[in-house]
Amino acid sequence: MDAELTAFLKAATAQIEHGFFLFPIMGGGQIFRERVYCYELYHQLRCVWKGVDPYVLNGEVDKKSHPFLKELKSSPKIPDFLVHTPGAMEGNFGIIEVKPGDATEGEIKGDLEKLTHFIEAWKYKRAILLLYGENTEAVTSRVRGAANCLRICASIEIWHHAHPKEAAQYLFHLTPAVEKK
Repeated sequence: MDAELTAFLKAATAQIEHGFFLFPIMGGGQIFRERVYCYELYHQLRCVWKGVDPYVLNGEVDKKSHPFLKELKSSPKIPDFLVHTPGAMEGNFGIIEVKPGDATEGEIKGDLEKLTHFIEAWKYKRAILLLYGENTEAVTSRVRGAANCLRICASIEIWHHAHPKEAAQYLFHLTPAVEKK
């Protein structure tokens, strides 16, 4: 499933048009709207999603009623996308969080914490933070700044979708720090 998810993500992002990337507003301006981008990304992912049984792509799955959450005494967190087998913990494959490239370090930190939580508590195997817009250097700097404030306990992939109608690109992995004794 690793290769398929990578291919699907690249193919889907390459189909996202400008109006979903930067949302036009009355008065002539354009702004990033994460939900607009995510809904279009979900649509494009579903268009290319083929041959990946038993995995399903779901958007914004609310797990607050899940009995396992009560056992963990864990606060509910709602991911942007899950790649999983609903109803089977061993089918938890991937989680994707999306942020516009102008997101603050604090907003990015929140998503990194969410990704880490799903890896640790829910045993997801792959975690992706997908940022869109802005330039790669600015995005990388904000991600690294946010990560410096955290104890990264899981390997998190950082992807960047720089321009509409172009495929998102893998940038790097944030990996758990090795504690020195």
